[in-house]
Amino acid sequence: MNDFTILHLSDLHINKSGEKLPLLLENLLLDIEEEMKVVNNIIIVVTGDLVHKGNYQSKESVLTFFKKLKEKIGKKVRDIYIVPGNHDKTRNKLDEKILKTYKFSESTEDFYQNYWKYIKINFSEYTELVEKIYSIFLTKSKVRKKLKEDTYGASVTTINKKRICFLLFNTAWASQDSRDERRLKVGKFQLDKIQEEYEIGKKEEGYDLTIALAHHPLNWLSGKEETEAQSRILSNYRLACDVYISGHIHNRDVINWQSTR
Repeated sequence: MNDFTILHLSDLHINKSGEKLPLLLENLLLDIEEEMKVVNNIIIVVTGDLVHKGNYQSKESVLTFFKKLKEKIGKKVRDIYIVPGNHDKTRNKLDEKILKTYKFSESTEDFYQNYWKYIKINFSEYTELVEKIYSIFLTKSKVRKKLKEDTYGASVTTINKKRICFLLFNTAWASQDSRDERRLKVGKFQLDKIQEEYEIGKKEEGYDLTIALAHHPLNWLSGKEETEAQSRILSNYRLACDVYISGHIHNRDVINWQSTR
C-alpha cells in the first residue's frame, strides 16, 4: 500500500509556557513542511511525551505547535492518532501500591473496578489536551468518535477504499520512574479491550493493514507482559499486526520481527 504517508512524531517534551515555540521545534516544522511536499494523504501518529514531566503549564505551546503543523500540511492530513507517554502521566501516591497488587491474570471487570478508575485520573490532563489537538485537525463529530475514554483501543482510517486499523496502546500507565525498563505492564485488561474493538471493526469490512502505536518498545515490558503482548500483536488469529510504531528511546531503529506473513 502506498496510498498514504505516516508522519511519526514522538517525544516532543514541550516544557515551555506561552505560545512561542523553541527554535528547535520551529526548525522541525520547516523540515516537516519540506519533507511532506511530495506526498499526500498524511496520517499523523504521535507516540507520546507531548509534555515534559507532566508539566501541563506548557499545553499552550503544545497547541501552538500543532496549529502551526496544520498551517504547514493541514490540507494533506487525513487523520491523526495520539497515544500517551510516561511524561504525559501525572503521578500519585497510589501508583506504587496498585502495581504491587496488580496481577496480569485479573479479569478486566475486576481491574477496572479495583485499579483503572484511579489510574485513569493520572491521564485526565493528557486526555483534555489530546481532545484539543484532535480538534485542530478534525470535525467535532470525528473528535468524539476518535477520543478513547480509557486512552487505548482500536480505530479505523479509510483512504482510497483501503481500511487501516490503528491499535492504540497505553504502555505508560504503569510507569513510575527512570527504572521503568523491563518493568512496564500492558495488562490483560488492555489487550482484551483492544482485541474487542479490533474484532468489531474487522467484522464490518475487514482490514487492509493493521498498525500498532505505543510509546514504549515492547522490550520495555516485563518478561511475561512482553511475551503476551507480542504474541497477540503478531498472531494471525488475534491482532495480526503489520507494523508496530513506538518512541521513548529517542532513536530511529527499525526491528524486523519474524512472521509467517
